[in-house]
Amino acid sequence: MNLINGLRAKDKEAFKAVYTLYSPALFGIISTIIPDSKLAAEALEDTFSTIWHQFSSCSKDYKLLFTSLSIVARNTAIKHLNTKKTLVNKKDEDKTELPEVLDLIYAKGVSESEAAAILNIPLEGVRIGLRNQILKLRIHSRC
Repeated sequence: MNLINGLRAKDKEAFKAVYTLYSPALFGIISTIIPDSKLAAEALEDTFSTIWHQFSSCSKDYKLLFTSLSIVARNTAIKHLNTKKTLVNKKDEDKTELPEVLDLIYAKGVSESEAAAILNIPLEGVRIGLRNQILKLRIHSRC
């Protein structure tokens, strides 16, 4: 049984062979997108999970096997990278909801850049947080 038919039949030996043959190259592709080796290893794991579960759409031609695998690896890496960016942005958004931004700037007279250093968030995060807090005050003052 060749590798492609083995993957389609969910043969564990074929899957192990594909992993042994292609994992170093796929890890290289993922590492160019995700420099952190720990996160790249997670993306490689997800890549092979996707290959295991969704291989039926892959080509029968051996020349295209690596192409198909590399596309799955690239897309998985991009998805992981976007997920990480979303989580980082969410953390920054959570930080900008803190009333400390408003308190530091208006009550204590601290500049925006000093507030960014104190809160350990980017200057743009302070500006967004300040705007969000002012909008909240406007909404609450209307009630």
